[in-house]
Amino acid sequence: IKRAWCIFETYVCVSKGLPMTMIVPPGAQADFKRKLDAGAGLADVQKKFYAIDSKQARATKPDDAQLIKDLIEQTVGFEAVNHQVKVELLRCLTKEFQNYMMQGV
Repeated sequence: IKRAWCIFETYVCVSKGLPMTMIVPPGAQADFKRKLDAGAGLADVQKKFYAIDSKQARATKPDDAQLIKDLIEQTVGFEAVNHQVKVELLRCLTKEFQNYMMQGV
């Protein structure tokens, strides 16, 4: 998750206690399946999962990114946002893994 506005949407959900739904784009779904097919690809997925850091988010307008980061830092904090991103991403990855395993069943 590198886009500041996506991080902002997560921040809003965390700060307001709203449910969050993450949608994984088709290209990312295909990449995940390729990593599963590669066998050792799960280690790469795990490494990227652990490396999620909303402090590194960027926006087309750097001022936008800074405003979002300042808001997060002054309220719920980056760890809360990172945690929620990971929870939702894990839910998506679990669903993708189930779909992968059910192919040909």
